[in-house]
Amino acid sequence: MRATKSLFLSLFLAAIPAASWSAEKDPALREEGAARQEAKRGKLGDPSTEFEQNKLARCALHRSAEDKDLCERRMRGEGTTTGSVEGGGIYRELRTIVPAEEGTASAGGSGEGKAPANGPTEAK
Repeated sequence: MRATKSLFLSLFLAAIPAASWSAEKDPALREEGAARQEAKRGKLGDPSTEFEQNKLARCALHRSAEDKDLCERRMRGEGTTTGSVEGGGIYRELRTIVPAEEGTASAGGSGEGKAPANGPTEAK
């Protein structure tokens, strides 16, 4: 039975003119043609540029300018990056030094704003 189907398919394909197998029926050829047209119009973007724009677009959700700036710095590669997409996600960390506000914790002050001498306490 298989030999008959295979023979029938071969005869059927041989009987169809090559012109009828156009790009309209092959999705890969259709996609290639569409990409060629977009490139001619100048609308086919550079993948590396689009990747960079997508990375920075993630930072747009931050409301403060400082948070947005820190996010963009992480996306550009500052700080440390761990994890992977395959592992469930990429963790980007950027540590910055933030000076204490004036008058909160001074060396000879009253002790307000300082951590207890015995370390942090747990709530029970």
